[in-house]
Amino acid sequence: MKNNLKKVWRWVINSSEDPNKLSLTLKGLLPLVIALSTISGYDLRQDDLSSLTDAVVTALVQFVALVSALTTLYGAGRKVINTTR
Repeated sequence: MKNNLKKVWRWVINSSEDPNKLSLTLKGLLPLVIALSTISGYDLRQDDLSSLTDAVVTALVQFVALVSALTTLYGAGRKVINTTR
């Protein structure tokens, strides 16, 4: 059981292209979590932002969330394809 858990953990953490590098899935997931927490209202300096700046920040955060989500999906798809060969 413990060995199977270690295999799954390594499969998630390690890149399918180069096992010495971090997985693209995880690289995309961290900015996505940060962006989603910001969109949901968790922003320490939100009161300091003007309306224009707030709109720009919101658009930037949504763009980062989209790129992060696409990176995560691409990394997960690549991992599945590379490990099933």
